[in-house]
Amino acid sequence: MKGDSMKAIIGRTIIKQGTTKIEPEEFAFEGIKGIIIPDTVTVIGEDAFTCCDNLTQVEIPNSVIDIRKTAFYMCENLQIVTIPNSVKHIGRAAFGQCKKLTIRCYKGSYAAEYAIKHKITVEYID
Repeated sequence: MKGDSMKAIIGRTIIKQGTTKIEPEEFAFEGIKGIIIPDTVTVIGEDAFTCCDNLTQVEIPNSVIDIRKTAFYMCENLQIVTIPNSVKHIGRAAFGQCKKLTIRCYKGSYAAEYAIKHKITVEYID
């Protein structure tokens, strides 16, 4: 973990409340198992979680509007990412090489369109 915007607790990393951006490469190549993103974050930076092989599930809060390119690239065990309607941009290869991934989102949302376009399994939220 490269910044001071987080603290670790037993297998989970909690990003400090008030943080508005997860910086590029902030958690890249870290062994984090879980992440708690506060509702103050609006941007997930490039390569923020690249190659976090132990990461299996992420819930993006309603405050996030932008997931930058390769943000979760090669997170080989990432299985579920929940993306709210607030997300209006998902960068190129944001979830590239995440072969086990299912995106949970609302039908007709930007995330749903992204998942379909990139042949990622979609599970719609009721």
